[in-house]
Amino acid sequence: MKKLLPIAICHLLLGVALTSCSGGADGEAMRSQLLRARTMNQDYVPFTTDSVVRQVTDYYDRHGTAAERVEAHYLLGCAYRDLGEAPQALQCFHDAVALADTASDYPLLVKVYGQMAELFDAQNLPTDEIAAISNIQRLALAHHDSLMYIRAVELSTKPYYKLGDTARVIQTIGEASRLYTEAGDSQKAANACATLAHIMLTRGRLALADSLLREFETKTGLMDSQGRIAKGHEMYYYIKAKYYLQTGQTDAAETFLRKLLPHHYPADAYRGLLAVYRKRHQPDSMAKYATLFEAAIDSLNNRRRIETVHQMAALYNYHRYQQKADAEALAAAEARHRANIAIVLMVLFAIAAATAFLRFRKSKQQQLDRISQEYMVVSGLLDKARIELDEARRTAEAKDGAAQNLDSMETEMQEKLEEKTNEVRELEDRLQQVEHYYRTATHPSSIEKKKNSEAVKAIRRRAEWKHGSTLPSIDEWLKLTSQFRLDFPHYYATLTKDKKLATKELRTCMLLMLDFKEGEIAVLLDVKPQRVTNIKKRVNTKLFGDASATTLTGNIQSASALV
Repeated sequence: MKKLLPIAICHLLLGVALTSCSGGADGEAMRSQLLRARTMNQDYVPFTTDSVVRQVTDYYDRHGTAAERVEAHYLLGCAYRDLGEAPQALQCFHDAVALADTASDYPLLVKVYGQMAELFDAQNLPTDEIAAISNIQRLALAHHDSLMYIRAVELSTKPYYKLGDTARVIQTIGEASRLYTEAGDSQKAANACATLAHIMLTRGRLALADSLLREFETKTGLMDSQGRIAKGHEMYYYIKAKYYLQTGQTDAAETFLRKLLPHHYPADAYRGLLAVYRKRHQPDSMAKYATLFEAAIDSLNNRRRIETVHQMAALYNYHRYQQKADAEALAAAEARHRANIAIVLMVLFAIAAATAFLRFRKSKQQQLDRISQEYMVVSGLLDKARIELDEARRTAEAKDGAAQNLDSMETEMQEKLEEKTNEVRELEDRLQQVEHYYRTATHPSSIEKKKNSEAVKAIRRRAEWKHGSTLPSIDEWLKLTSQFRLDFPHYYATLTKDKKLATKELRTCMLLMLDFKEGEIAVLLDVKPQRVTNIKKRVNTKLFGDASATTLTGNIQSASALV
C-alpha cells in the first residue's frame, strides 16, 4: 500500500476518540468495524474492498455523532484510495471536511487534507495539492501547532517545483529552513538543501550548490559511513552527479549515477550517463546509453499512459456511480433553485425600492436645503434693502426741509427712493415665491418633522450642554429664524406683527413653539430660568394684553389660526 502521509506526520497526529451514540447489537458491531478499519489504516494495511466501510458510513450517517461521521467518511475515502478510485476517495474526503468541526476534529482534518494532497500529487494536480496543503497550514496556525505548520510549508515545495515556480520553491525552502532552525531542529533545516542545490545547478551557481550539498550531507543525518543515502532520498545521487558533471569530474559523476540505477530511476540515471560519455567523446558508450535512455523514457511514458487510463476509468465509474444520486438530487436542486430565485428577486426588489426611496428622500432634502438657503439669502437682502429705504426716506425728508429750492437734488433723491422701493418690492415678491416653493415641497411633512429640521437640531444640541456651554452663533440664530419663518409662517406673522418684540423675546417665542423647555431656553439665551418666565409674561402682555406666562403658547396658536 502506498503511504499517503509521511510517517513523521502520522506520528504527530492524535487518534480520534469515539463514543458510540447508539446501543444494541448493531451499534456494537458497527463500532467494532469502525475501530478495525481505523487500526488497518494506521498500520498501513491496504483495504481490499469498500463494502464494509460503506456500511459503517451509512450507519453512522444515521446514528453516529459528528466525530463518528467524520471518521467514517475519512476511512471510506481511504478504502477508495487503496482501491485506486481517486475520484470517490476525494469525494469522501470532501464529505468528511464538510462534516467536521475545525475546533474539535483538528487531528483528523489534518489527516484528511494530507490524504487529499497526496492524491492530487498522484493525479499530477499541483495547484490542487497546494490548496490542500494550505488548509493544513491554516489549521496548524489556528491550533498553534508550529511543528505541523513547518512540515506543511516544507511539503508545499514539491508542487511548486512541479509548476516550475523555482522562485516560490526557493522562498518556501528558505521559510521552512528558517522555521526549523528557530525550532532547534538543524537536521530538518538542512533537509531541503539538496532540492535547492539542484535549482542552483540549473542556474549555474556551482559554488552555492556545492555548499548546499555539503550542508545536506553533514547535517541531515541521512548519510551513512559508506556515503549511502537513506531510502527515499536517492535523487541526491543524481543531484550530486550533476554537480560533478558540471565541474568536469566525469568519473565521480559516473559513480553517483551508477548508485542511482538500482533505485528505480533509470531514465535519470541513463540521461546522466549519456551526458558523461558525451563529455568523454566516447561514441559507442553514447550510443548504448542513448538507446537505454530512450527505452527508459518509453517505459516511463507507457506507465504514465496506463496510469492515465486507470484514472480515466476510475473517473468514468465514479460518474456512473454518481448519476443516480445526481438524478435524485436534481429535482430537489431545481426546486431549491426556483425558491432561491424568487427570494433573490424579492430581495433585489426590496433593495431597489429602498434605494429609490433613499435617493428620493436625499434629493428632496437637498431641494429643501437649497430653498432654505435661498430664503435666508433673500430675507437678508430684503432686510438690508428695507433699512436702506428707511434711511433714504429720512435723508430725503431732512434735505427737503433744508433745501426745497434745489430741484436737481430733489429729483435725485426721488429717483433713489423709487429705485430702493422697487428693489424692496422685487425682493418681497421673490421671498413670497421662495415661501411658496418651500410650502409646496414640504406639504406632506408633519409638524414633528418640521420641529426637527437641521436648523432646529443645531440649536437643540447647544441646549444639551448646560452651564459653560458655547452659545448659538449669530449664523445659527439666523438659520433658525429663516427656517421657522418657512415652516411656521402663521406663527412668525403673529410674532412679528407691528415689530413689538425685542430679539430675545422673539427667540423665546420661537423656541417655545418648537417645544423647547424653559430650562433649555434659559441655557440658549444665557439667562436664569426666572428671566424666561418674565419674558413670557412681557410678550403675552405686549401681544395679547394677558399678564400670565402660562397662557402665551395657547394665545399664539389661537391668534395664528386667524392670520
